Amino acid sequence: MPSEGLVRCSQLDVPTGTIAGITITSTTYGEVEGLPEPVPNTYYIVSRLVLTACSDRNDLLVPNQVVRNEHGQIVGCQSLANS
Repeated sequence: MPSEGLVRCSQLDVPTGTIAGITITSTTYGEVEGLPEPVPNTYYIVSRLVLTACSDRNDLLVPNQVVRNEHGQIVGCQSLANS
């Protein structure tokens, strides 16, 4: 079943300095936004960042063993992971 929206972690980037004119930032991640409540016998494929942020959920999966094309682009995966 296709998703009905985006699931994201809020992100805060704070400038901490510069190196050779390039801004260096410290990134912190906050609350997960857009993740539906658990539904029996339903799994959600999410990013690894969301999976890590929601370690209490057992209904989240991430693409694993990615398959790349000749240009190095991800075109699929061979499995799903839950950790």
